[in-house]
Amino acid sequence: YLAYLTTLAAFGMVVWLPDQLRPAIRREWGAALHIARFEAWRGLRSPRTIVLVLFFTLFIVGMGWLLGDLQSDPSPLLGGVQSPDDALGQLAWFTFFVTSLAAVAVSLDAFVAERDSGTLTQLLARPLGREAIVLGKALGLWLSVGLPALGAQLLGLALMLKGGDTPTVPAVAGYLLLGQLMILTFVLLQLCLAIVARTGAEAAVYGLLVWLLVALVWPLLFLGVGYALGIDVTTAGFEQDPRYQAVVSRMGLFNPGYLYQMGVGVLTNRTLAVDFEGVSGWQ
Repeated sequence: YLAYLTTLAAFGMVVWLPDQLRPAIRREWGAALHIARFEAWRGLRSPRTIVLVLFFTLFIVGMGWLLGDLQSDPSPLLGGVQSPDDALGQLAWFTFFVTSLAAVAVSLDAFVAERDSGTLTQLLARPLGREAIVLGKALGLWLSVGLPALGAQLLGLALMLKGGDTPTVPAVAGYLLLGQLMILTFVLLQLCLAIVARTGAEAAVYGLLVWLLVALVWPLLFLGVGYALGIDVTTAGFEQDPRYQAVVSRMGLFNPGYLYQMGVGVLTNRTLAVDFEGVSGWQ
C-alpha cells in the first residue's frame, strides 16, 4: 500500500505542476514529438527497416498459421499447444524473438550516425533539453518498428484464429499492447548502448551481445541455475518441476521477452510459480 500511495502522490505532483513549469514541459514535449515524427518517417523509408519488417512479418505470420494448425494436431510440437491460450503464449515468444532483433538493429547507430554527420551538434545547440532529444528519437524508432510489427501481429493472430480456437479477449489485448511495450523497451535499451558507443561497429557489437543474451543465452542460465540448486535437468519432464518453474519465473522477471510472455500468460488466467509475498498476480 505504501508503494501504491507513493506512486499516486508522485502522479499527483506531475498533474498539478506549478503554472510556470507547464509551458516549458509543453515546449519540450512538442519538440520531442517533432523529432519523433521525423525519425519515424525516416526509419520507415530506410532499406534496413524494410528488410527487417519483411523478415519478421513472414516469421510471425507463418508461426501464427502453424500454431493455429497445431491446436488440432494429436501430437503437438513447440512444447505443447493444447489450447488457444497456449498457442498465443507461444506466438508471443516468437514475436519477441524477431521484433526485439529488429528493434535493436534499427536503433544501433541512432546517435553514432548523428555524431558522424555533424547533425548531433546542431541538434544539441538548439534550446532543447537532452531528455527531449532522447525521448523523440526513442518514440520515432519505436514507431518505425512498432507500427509494422502491429500489422504483423494482427495478421499472425488472424491466421492462428482461422486454424484454431479463439483465446480470451484480455490475452489478445495483452499480446498486442504488451508486445508494443516490449519493442519500446528494447529500443530504449539499445539507445542507452548507442549513447555510450563511440563507433557504429561498437554499438552493433553491444546490441548483438544484448540480444543474444536475452534471446538465446537466458534459457541456458535457467538450466545452469537449476542444476546448481540440485534440480536434475537431464531427466524427462524436468520443466514441470515446481522448483524449476520457480527459477524460470524469478529469472524471467529480468528479461523483457519472458516478461512479455508472462504478461500474456497472466491475462489467460494462468498463474506464475513465483512468490510475490502477498501481492496478487494482476498487480
